[in-house]
Amino acid sequence: MTDDQEKTSRIRRLKEHWYGVAGIRTPGLQEAVLLELEIAVSAYPAMASAHEGESILREELVELQVEVFKKHGQRDVSAMRKEAIQVAAMALRFVMDVCDSGRGQR
Repeated sequence: MTDDQEKTSRIRRLKEHWYGVAGIRTPGLQEAVLLELEIAVSAYPAMASAHEGESILREELVELQVEVFKKHGQRDVSAMRKEAIQVAAMALRFVMDVCDSGRGQR
């Protein structure tokens, strides 16, 4: 099985598990996070180490922070949602690429 096939299989299993968990079903949210994860997996190579993964995740958090720190009347809720979904997707990718692959020891 190639790396891409393995990642696709892991995303499919993640979807099956996530949708099977009672009480967290929010229409459209899981789909948005998993779509973002699929896009990232197909567009970018795996996180090579824990440090790289943390840097990527921090970058997404900073982008969310920029939206959150805007003045109350200037906040764009859809932009905050988009950035939060990217944070969630990259957190899942960190688990997949770093924690579950053994790269966390690098």
